[in-house]
Amino acid sequence: MEKGFSLLNGYDNENLRYEHDFPPSFPWNHDRKEDKPRYIKGEDGYYYAPTQRDSGKAILSLTGDLMCEPKMCRENQYGDAYFFHPCFQYVRNIFKSSDFVIGNLETTITDQTPYAGEYHVIPVGDRLKYHCNGPECYLDAVRYAGYDAFVNANNHNCDSGVSGLFETLRRMDAHNFMRTGAFLPGDDRVLFVKVNGIKIAILSYASRYNDLDTHFWTQEGIDNVLNYFSPEKARADVKYAREKGAEFVLAYIHWGIDYQLEPNEQQLSVLPELAESGVDYIVGSHTHCLQHFDTYTTKSGKVVPLIFSMGNFVTNEVKELCKHTGILQLALQRVDGEIKVKQYFMPAYVFDKMGSGKYTVVPVDSFYSGVDCPKLRDVREYVRERIRLDVPEPASSSITLKEVCDIIGVVAPENSDFAPITKLCVRPFAVVKGALYFENGNETEQEKFLIKAYFAEAIIAKEEWAGIKTLICDEPMSAYEKVAKHLRARFDAKTVLVAGGYDKTETREKIAYALSSKYAVLTQKDEYHIDSSVWQNLHPYHEYCVMEIRPDEPTEVLSRVINPEITVFTGAVSVNQEENDSYVKLIAQGMKSDATLFYNADDEMLTSSVEKLDVKKAPFTYEEFAEETGISVDSFNGYINENYNKNETEIDGFNLIFDTRAKLGKDVETAIDKAAEKGEFIAVIGTTDIDNADLTEHALKKGAKLIINAEKDEREKEIMLLANMKAGDTIVICGGRKHELGILVRRMFGITDHYIKNGR
Repeated sequence: MEKGFSLLNGYDNENLRYEHDFPPSFPWNHDRKEDKPRYIKGEDGYYYAPTQRDSGKAILSLTGDLMCEPKMCRENQYGDAYFFHPCFQYVRNIFKSSDFVIGNLETTITDQTPYAGEYHVIPVGDRLKYHCNGPECYLDAVRYAGYDAFVNANNHNCDSGVSGLFETLRRMDAHNFMRTGAFLPGDDRVLFVKVNGIKIAILSYASRYNDLDTHFWTQEGIDNVLNYFSPEKARADVKYAREKGAEFVLAYIHWGIDYQLEPNEQQLSVLPELAESGVDYIVGSHTHCLQHFDTYTTKSGKVVPLIFSMGNFVTNEVKELCKHTGILQLALQRVDGEIKVKQYFMPAYVFDKMGSGKYTVVPVDSFYSGVDCPKLRDVREYVRERIRLDVPEPASSSITLKEVCDIIGVVAPENSDFAPITKLCVRPFAVVKGALYFENGNETEQEKFLIKAYFAEAIIAKEEWAGIKTLICDEPMSAYEKVAKHLRARFDAKTVLVAGGYDKTETREKIAYALSSKYAVLTQKDEYHIDSSVWQNLHPYHEYCVMEIRPDEPTEVLSRVINPEITVFTGAVSVNQEENDSYVKLIAQGMKSDATLFYNADDEMLTSSVEKLDVKKAPFTYEEFAEETGISVDSFNGYINENYNKNETEIDGFNLIFDTRAKLGKDVETAIDKAAEKGEFIAVIGTTDIDNADLTEHALKKGAKLIINAEKDEREKEIMLLANMKAGDTIVICGGRKHELGILVRRMFGITDHYIKNGR
């Protein structure tokens, strides 16, 4: 196995025909399709993500130095291969929920010199200089983490010589990372990125190169490939960026002295030169430890925020000050033609070992990491003291079992202040590891078994449950409401609640898609589809939370917690008018008195139930919803489900035909015939009123590779089928799959947000 071999890229998927998963010697599962690059380059020179909308709001996540050092290499080595994914397992969800992620890649990636784990110093004159070089699979790991781009101007650029630097940059290009700070011939000096419509320019400078720039025999090479800072260069770069339409200019600068907690004279002298050049935000690196936030007021009166140093982000350095780190999040918003910035800082710490990871970065907020320990509490206090300026942490739904007990007035179990709750649950099938379950009193024995089997942290119940930590409470649902309201009060997002019978998922996704044209929106994704707990994933910069509620959830309680601004009923939940009346009434009782209630006026039973309520109401139309929320009706255009009755499209090289309204075998045959015209295909068939035996025979005659009955007990078969698809295949989705079309399409193509026709 050669150096730089990537386990993920090198493993033959054909072997999946013979084995269910990797053998035990492999440390990780497959790469996920969502780990593909998000951004492509447009004709105007700006990179953009096709799935993003021009909302004028963006969340950027920025980090410090991404090291690939000797112990990191050795501890993450498996035979001749290296595997760094676990280093990032606790921050991945943070980055995946950001619109853009960037950090300082402080290593070369080349096979032309030894890796740092093999040879970690270079003789320079009469001294030994630290040598940073890692295998190519390190880029797989940072892609898994969620990085979109890197700044590269740092003192280790020249550790592997000119050819090693060029190979590093070409490998980054091959992995489709955006970059700036070190340049190949023909590169643009400025990185231009369009994030949700906001035009951002990114600059990257270094103050020194460890005396190794002597590898460049000509001044022309140094000037064109490396990026020494100078005031003249910065002014020219900013001028060029503004001329190309940049609304926000971010500058990374590699400066200062290693392991110094305070800015030195060089940093303080360069700061005014960089700030006066016209940049909007400055992020420092190089010192391998955190330095504080500050602001600089230019001669024109412009206030430029900065952090002198972000320190390391992943490292194996032994000094304690080197292990304290964090994620800087910038919430950008275009207001009256100007970009306003809110900044948040999430403290983190690099553990030598945590879970399955070696030299793993862990956020202090247990909501993101699932980890809570005294060390992380000390880290939060230390980091808050270090950064000085009052930069808030983003609010989260992080809460310990002890805090829950204090809120509901029960005695907390011993050591419960070290037990982060991953989720508040009111449905047995929604329980995840570490969740707190609130008893509703109607659980079956099978459901109780599931709650325990899914490793709930504890339950709130009226009586003791055998085999699980139980907190006795007279009114578990009232307890849930208290805790949920306590957490919900941390966020300002408005809520759109989608309730009722059929079409909930499609309606919710379409509403969220339209709202995202103007607002920062949170909605359910695959992992949240089974219950309404999505609101527990809110961030302070979300403006809307669009969620659906199931009939078997505690409707009245949830609607009081959520307190929705708008409620949309999609259809009757029962053929029994009395049951339907009761359901509608429970939701209406939980809403504000001035809440707007939309409903499907074509459904006579639902209409009858809604008209009995004394609330503001209107038939549900997308035009009226748009007027209520201040968005354009055109915002709904492009959603792939819009014409699902006759839709045919192509995504990632696969043909997709869906006819989800088809109820009769003849209609499905027509869809199969259409797919057969395209050649080899896979048909995924629903079960509602369909004679599968006849359809199977018909499809096989037409050359179908496989038809499956997509019941729940055959989902594993379905997933394996989709995993083995190849470009050119056609998928037919029909029958009773309408309610799950969105989930199925995302599963096929790894699309975790909303999808747009011809958008990928």
